[in-house]
Order: sequence, then C-alpha cells, then structure tokens
Amino acid sequence: MATTRSFLSFLRSAGIILLSLGGLLAAAPAAFSSADEQGDGIVNALDLGATYLTSVQGTYPGDDLVNPGPPGKWVSYSAIPNVWEWDAGTGYAYANTWGATALGLLVASQASGNTAGLAAAIAYADDIADDYHDSGNFPRSQTAPFLTDIELLTRVGTTGCTCTATNWFSNLPPAVDFADRTIDGSISRGNGDLAGWDIAVDISGALVSGHFDYACELAKRVIQRRADWEGSSPADLQDWWGVLSEGGLANSLSLVQAADEDGDCGDFSADIRGYRDALIARQSGPNISPYTGIDVNGAIEAKYAGESFWGVQQNAFGLLGLVGSGKDMTPADAEAAAKVAAYLLRAQYPAGTGPVIAGDPRNADGAWPVYPYYWLDYSNMEIDGEALYALALARQHGIEPQAASDEDADETSDLRAEGGKHSSRARDNKRETRLRSQGSEPAFSQAGPPIAH
Repeated sequence: MATTRSFLSFLRSAGIILLSLGGLLAAAPAAFSSADEQGDGIVNALDLGATYLTSVQGTYPGDDLVNPGPPGKWVSYSAIPNVWEWDAGTGYAYANTWGATALGLLVASQASGNTAGLAAAIAYADDIADDYHDSGNFPRSQTAPFLTDIELLTRVGTTGCTCTATNWFSNLPPAVDFADRTIDGSISRGNGDLAGWDIAVDISGALVSGHFDYACELAKRVIQRRADWEGSSPADLQDWWGVLSEGGLANSLSLVQAADEDGDCGDFSADIRGYRDALIARQSGPNISPYTGIDVNGAIEAKYAGESFWGVQQNAFGLLGLVGSGKDMTPADAEAAAKVAAYLLRAQYPAGTGPVIAGDPRNADGAWPVYPYYWLDYSNMEIDGEALYALALARQHGIEPQAASDEDADETSDLRAEGGKHSSRARDNKRETRLRSQGSEPAFSQAGPPIAH
C-alpha cells in the first residue's frame, strides 16, 4: 500500500482542515466554509458551542494516562492549563478527553468564524506540543499518544504541531497489536462493545495524520475480531455501548474507503451499510419529553438497563456514521442524518440559558445536556466537543437539519427559559397538565447511563 499517496488525497476527499501558520481564519478551506459563505442553523450552533467551550477552558487538576507500554499508569496533576473539565462543574479533568473537546472546538470555530474559539483550540495544541518536549519525569515523548491529540495537532498544521504529531505517532505499537490491546482491554473491563468505538476514533486520527496503512490495518482488525468484542459487555450495556461502535465504525470505515484510491484495504461496503441501517432503525418518531419538553423525533435511541435514552454522545456518533466521507451517503442516509442533526440543535442550550448545570455557576449557553429527554442540569465537555465535530462534518457534506414544529420549539424554549431543570418547574399550563398525568420525574432511579471516554 502506498502511504505517500494517501495523505493529500485523503485531505481532498474527506475535507480535512489545516490551518496555516500565517493566519487563523484567513486560510479556511472550503470543506468547513465560513458562515459568510453558507449561513444556516448549524453555523449558529457551532458558533454558540465554540463560545461556550472557549469560556470554560481553564486550568484544572486532573489525571493523565502515561502509557509508555502496557499497562500504563495514571498520574495526577494539581494544575493543567488550557484544558477542560470532563463533567461540567466538577472542576476535574481527564487527559484522554481533551483531544475530543479541542477537535470539536477547532472545527466549530473554523466553520463559524469564531476567532476566540480557534485561538483556544490552538492554545491546547501548542501546550501538548510543548509538553511533548518536556524533560520532566514523564515527558510525552516517552508515551503512546491519544490519537485524538494526533488528529488535532495535524489539523492545526503549524510546523511545531505537525512535527510533534509525526514523532509522537511513531511511539505507537504495530496496528494489529494496538487493535488487539484495545479490544482485549475493553473486554476485560466489561465494556467490550465499546472496542469498535475506541478503534474507530483511532482510525480517524491515523488517517488525518497521514498514516493510511496504519488506519487500514486497524479497520481490518476490528472487523476481523468483531465476534470477539460485539455483545461481550453485560446485558445492560450492550445496546448503549453498541450504538457508539455502530456510528463510529460506519464513519471511520467510510473514511478509509474514501482514502483508499487503489482498493488496497479491501471492501467495507457491507459493514458500512449494515451499521447505517442499524442506526436508521434506531430513530424515534415524534415524542416530546414529559420531563424536559424536548422532542426526540428523529433521534437515535439506545437502551440502558431496559430504559430508552437518546444520549447526545450516541447521536453525535450516529450522525458521523450516517454521513461518513459523504461519498457513499445515500438519500436515505442523508435524510436520517438531517433528523439527527435537527435533534442535536433542539437539544443544545440556547443563548440566554444562563447557569443551569448542577454545581456550575457559569452560563451553559451552547453546551448540551447529556440526556436531554430526562434531565437538563447535567453536561459533559467531551460530549460537547463530539457534538460540534459531528455537526461540522454534517454541514460540510450538505446536511440541512429538519426543523421541529413551531409548537415543539416554543415548548422547549419556554422550558429552558424557566431554569433548564426538570420540566416539573415549567409554568406553561398545557405542559403542566401533561406532567400531572404522566409524572414529572423518570420512573427509574438511576442517575443515567455511563459516558464513554
């Protein structure tokens, strides 16, 4: 396989953004065109989300996985600059999630013309590039990278970031070993159904950084071992984790095929189609939540412990999977993607929401509630980044969200204006009548399903 031909051709086919050293937005490529060139609802959501993630970037204590080889170790730090919390309002950060947050911030800022957001994403990239050369106890030059960080460094594209991405990538083990380690580790931890999602993210990072052969080997291995990891989680988690792998792999396999000009990597068409059909089959009909007023019409449903959830993370990766490279997207895929995108727009906290996240005095404008159907007071910054990344990709490939009805939109806006918590706080008479008949709290006691990271 010819790795040298894959990088530039993949950039052209998949619309990868690279920022010039000379000017932040001056070099914005057409794939993530600015709001001046294409105005739509997604641009507004991207701009608002980028503004939020910029406002909450800061210095936090956190954990960093230092992984020179298995099993790796977690190292705690008292202060890490230019990063993000994981759960909003907790004040604590996890290194394996920052890349996802920064990637979403980067592409959202590029598409919406948000210069402050772009600068914030680049500040994180510069910091990890500097840290790579740090001569402390565990410099990153001695570690295996998170491929979300490699993707970010490559997308930023400055000389320092690109060199760091190239050198750091060389610390990874051979692709088959890396895939096996990921799959076996996920199975041993009881979340084997997440293995496809983990490797899907890594495939994207490898592709963007120009390592087509590595991405190809990851793709082939995760499909070869699908029977090992799929369905290996506890019953309560199989569906919940499975939808992330469906969306992630539909996206990454589509990207591999788009970059594979010579057909060297094999044909993943049946796998992509199977995953996309599964995602479409999960989409819900009209269903306005009795707890939050949000309509999950068109959203991708996944079950956890027997209860239906329409998680933002599941829908972000579902949207990625339905769109993929754009080259193999059918009209039915595009229609389904438009419905998922519309749900994500409805679920985002709008401008003027104010401080509604539990334990967090900052304004939530532009963030997402993790489980919009049940609660509006819980948000996660990794998921915010993933939602922005997915919406930017959808817009790049011409997805136009299908709007909710005026009545549904008014109900959701009214609820959020009244504090953004459970809709038992709503004062609208029509909704109050519905709440009295259906109950204002979920019947189950769980705080919600776990979040993948």
